[in-house]
Amino acid sequence: MNTLYLGKLEYADPLYEILSSKVCPDVKDPVFHVNSMSNRSVYKYTEEKTRIATIGKFFKLNDPKPGRSLRIKGEYDNLQKIRGYGLDTFPHYVVRPISREDRIGLALLEEFIHGKDLDHYFKKSESMRGMGLL
Repeated sequence: MNTLYLGKLEYADPLYEILSSKVCPDVKDPVFHVNSMSNRSVYKYTEEKTRIATIGKFFKLNDPKPGRSLRIKGEYDNLQKIRGYGLDTFPHYVVRPISREDRIGLALLEEFIHGKDLDHYFKKSESMRGMGLL
């Protein structure tokens, strides 16, 4: 996965308060480093002292195609629902959704889990299908 370091999250950014209160409430003056992920509306935030990392997915507040924002905003509810089925422990662990803040265009804030993302497996199955292996 390609990432690009963007710097530190500004204290004045409305996301700073959300990350501080919901991700690192016990850390005094947390510092969040920001990386842009392969998708331009997905960012990784890593707190400097604890190394706790989260993923933020955003939507355009004025998107002319409301279906796009509805789809990504539904991801938070879908993760809550799936985890409610018991997929919140090893070996069937689904990431924990932390927050959704429509007022700033935050569709989903979720914990970051090291490893391959779901897109990796989709691409792998597509290539296997192309080779006649599926």
